[in-house]
Amino acid sequence: MTSLDSNRFDVTSFEDVMPPAQSYKDGNPTIINLIAEPKDVGRRIVDFFSGLAFGTEGTFEKVAEGIYLITPSDSSD
Repeated sequence: MTSLDSNRFDVTSFEDVMPPAQSYKDGNPTIINLIAEPKDVGRRIVDFFSGLAFGTEGTFEKVAEGIYLITPSDSSD
């Protein structure tokens, strides 16, 4: 996992989800660059972030192939 800046993260495995999840929990819109292989690992990661967003009334959206944005409900756009 690489943090490209404070709110952008390369995620290559399920073990990499905590830093971007913490950034989101801290109230920051967070960009996730998903570079996971095999595909089932990528699906688990997407499911994790989707559940995190749903459980906290935030949003989780795909913005490009392999790029996702998770935004807290109280974030000002």
